[in-house]
Amino acid sequence: MNLMNGQTFEGTITDTTDGKITMNFMRKSKTSTRVIEHYRVFSIEKANQPEYIFYKRDTTIGNFLTPQEMRYFFLGEKDARKNYNPINLKIATGLITYGISLMDTYNTDTVTHKFTKGFFKSEPGLISIVAPFAVTVISGLFAVEININKVSNKNYLNEQSYIDGFEKIARSKKVFGALTFSVIGGGLGILSYFIAR
Repeated sequence: MNLMNGQTFEGTITDTTDGKITMNFMRKSKTSTRVIEHYRVFSIEKANQPEYIFYKRDTTIGNFLTPQEMRYFFLGEKDARKNYNPINLKIATGLITYGISLMDTYNTDTVTHKFTKGFFKSEPGLISIVAPFAVTVISGLFAVEININKVSNKNYLNEQSYIDGFEKIARSKKVFGALTFSVIGGGLGILSYFIAR
């Protein structure tokens, strides 16, 4: 079962009534059941049977893409979920917020206002809390770069709907990753203060 958000589930379909699809699948050696509304499903692939596409173009409900364009969009989402990992951005945001948090504990001379007294001499202020969110917002302004070696088919890059689908998931993963690592970086800075003071 291929969902509109790029997720794919493999299992046994037990029911398709009432506008929903019920599927049983294995998760950690146990059978789990998932119920998905039809509008969230792009297609279903059954063994030795043609693929059945649920998606239909209908501008009244926001389905502006053709089925083929939506397929490329889905494939872009799928590739981004599987292969996109902005590890360099995560590390950078973590280090930046860690550095900001450390600088927040650097006490300045109250007379000359110069950095003369050293780290961990001043209690962390509001900037240690605000910095992770500010860094995350700034990181979200940068465009998503698609690594040609990380796509399932290089020819897909000729399709704008594939690129749009990839960027949709990649952007959310980038922002979430930046937020997570920047919060960790800021937290480590505060923790360093309490350890070192």
